[in-house]
Amino acid sequence: MGRCSFKREELVFKQLGSFPSLVLLDLPMICNVLAFVKFEYGTTPKLELLRIEGWWGLQELSGLRYLANLNEIRLKKASPTVCSSRITCRNNYK
Repeated sequence: MGRCSFKREELVFKQLGSFPSLVLLDLPMICNVLAFVKFEYGTTPKLELLRIEGWWGLQELSGLRYLANLNEIRLKKASPTVCSSRITCRNNYK
């Protein structure tokens, strides 16, 4: 997605099997209006790495329990409050 291409408050990954082979999800700054990202069961079963950049307004990442292969969330210029106890978060990744 390009900068300012998504102007909603919530991004939801739904529909079982939507992204069956996705291993890396890179979410660059999207106009800083996005507050919630939600993953529903079975949408990204192979996701290992989630990179988020420039989302100061991000308040919640929900559905992380459905991402069994997720090892790491990397944050850059984003709110660190979205990390969970089982996920390693690093700020200012390269």
